[in-house]
Amino acid sequence: MSYPHAVQKVENQAVEILETRELRPKSSSAPAVVTKKISIAPLLRRLGFTAVGVTLTAVNTRMEQLKGGRASNEKIAEHLAAAIHELTSFLDSLGVACFLTWVYERHENGSPHAHAIAFIPLALREFVSEKIAEHLGGGEAISRTPRTAYLMKQLTHSRRVKLDLSRKTRYGTDGKRYECSKIKGVQDEKKIRYAKNTLMSRNFGKTAAKLRELMLKIDEYGRKHRTGKRRKAHTAIRKEDICLFDFVLYPTTPAENKAQARAQGKTLRAKETAEIKRISIGEIDENGQIKISKKPKKSSLNIYLKAKNGEKLHISGRNIIVSEEDVRQIKRKCRKMRGKAAMTKLALVWRAQKAKPKIEGGSYDETFFMALDFETIAAATSEPPKIT
Repeated sequence: MSYPHAVQKVENQAVEILETRELRPKSSSAPAVVTKKISIAPLLRRLGFTAVGVTLTAVNTRMEQLKGGRASNEKIAEHLAAAIHELTSFLDSLGVACFLTWVYERHENGSPHAHAIAFIPLALREFVSEKIAEHLGGGEAISRTPRTAYLMKQLTHSRRVKLDLSRKTRYGTDGKRYECSKIKGVQDEKKIRYAKNTLMSRNFGKTAAKLRELMLKIDEYGRKHRTGKRRKAHTAIRKEDICLFDFVLYPTTPAENKAQARAQGKTLRAKETAEIKRISIGEIDENGQIKISKKPKKSSLNIYLKAKNGEKLHISGRNIIVSEEDVRQIKRKCRKMRGKAAMTKLALVWRAQKAKPKIEGGSYDETFFMALDFETIAAATSEPPKIT
């Protein structure tokens, strides 16, 4: 059974719903359970990045093997943490900026390994995948279709719904189960960890912060929707459907693949563009959609004004940074003025108010300022100094 979802404009698209499946139909005693696979590749593409899944073990990171047994969990964990930083340094040597988000996981024998998602520039996906595979001694360590579930398995069983959704890992052959967040001697609760190399810090600092923010929001969203504790037994019976979201990070559509191909033919940018710095990642709504917005552009004050009677005035202020909305506001006000003198006084008051927070440590109230009676101010004020 499929469920419709809201279609966003292409330029504002942050996610793409790839698949909707009904895991359990609705009955008289229980609600339906629906799973949705959501790709966040469109958002990554806007940031100019893509994702590669990496698995690090004691074997593929060449940990020294002990005779007659294995190293303790603590020693293996220390080795894996060092291997993560070694991987970031390796990518630094290749000239590849990289941001890693990773967790400890456990094998069936109880020893830890590490799951990581490497965020890298979009155009370098194939190249980096090959190089990491070589570094780790084989392609089995690489997943070109990474999912956030690699990092968040402890969130993927639901206490709200008595359903086996394959959200716990089987341990041994006796049918026992374990919480994959617990690793003896290493961690009692799974924790998402982060690492970035020098090139990422130097050239893509804002992007790294946005990627970390994104993963934290997905983590928080998963905790809220999948591990809510049942207060009482009767609260398990709900009228509305229960949705379980699986966020994936890989390109899945021809459009995504074409975007990557186009990026490969371009010269890589050394630093973030102003456009990327303006992107703001919002909260995830109940449908799994990630809200994104763009902060308004800021520029030095430079406005050409025109009054009712046709008189014109140009004001500038290099030390005052304004947005396009500020410019529109002052223009609307000045079009109501009767002449250049009134416009000049208005502009001086506006510029003084705008600069005041920097001088006095206050805050600029746009609403209060635009509500001022500038006709009265212009009539009561003496001839103002010339604006240059």
